[in-house]
Amino acid sequence: MRCLVGLIPAAGVGSRLGSQSSKELAPIADLGGESGQRRPVLSSLLDAMGAAGIETAYVVLRRGKWDIPDQLAKRGDTPPRIGYVVTNRTKSIPETLDRARPFVRGCDVLLGFPDVVFHPTTAACEVLAARRRTGADVVLALFPSERPDQTDMVEVRGEWVTGFRVKPGRCELEYTWLLGAWGESFTEFLGSYLDRTEGVPPPGSSLAELQMSQVLEAALGGGLTIGACTFPEGRFIDIGTPEDLARAQEGDGWPRA
Repeated sequence: MRCLVGLIPAAGVGSRLGSQSSKELAPIADLGGESGQRRPVLSSLLDAMGAAGIETAYVVLRRGKWDIPDQLAKRGDTPPRIGYVVTNRTKSIPETLDRARPFVRGCDVLLGFPDVVFHPTTAACEVLAARRRTGADVVLALFPSERPDQTDMVEVRGEWVTGFRVKPGRCELEYTWLLGAWGESFTEFLGSYLDRTEGVPPPGSSLAELQMSQVLEAALGGGLTIGACTFPEGRFIDIGTPEDLARAQEGDGWPRA
């Protein structure tokens, strides 16, 4: 049986929140607990990974963000176990994730973003099951998005992803992706792509840094298959701005888990 690990990028700066602490630790409403309780946003993702059977999650941590291991040590024995891959500042999320290649090579991987809270949290379990069922190189958990100017939108045909549009603005597509499950083929593709392109955005891109969706688009072009695990009633909040952090802290009327 192949090992199964979580992978969480936490090398960003998060300057838009204006906080002295890491944004991954921003307190949000605990939708599964008592009214008024708050917990670090990263805890929501870790709990979802633990419920999906992941025993070890690797957090790729930028040097200096020591408040994250300090806070997560309070989880005690609650699964998953947490391993830290410490890095200097990276140029992009794909580069951050690739820092963990020596630790996740040969494993099945579940990627989650530490500043996003989503419902249902069972999406973590379901996207892993979808990859086992389909045998795809990658399977993405797709959630409806009403903000195509802020999220990467996904082109879907049936159970398969056929393309990506990075923060396109007005667009007819319905879904963005929040979680990714993959095996060794994509781990190695990610590393070789970064080596080949030196981690810069593809020609013609107006973006300042390489996006994960651009790497996934290249994987499609290279013959890898990407499945879609869709949650039409799913909801999420990315706490990357003060306005959305406030929504997450108040619970925003979400159904309880």
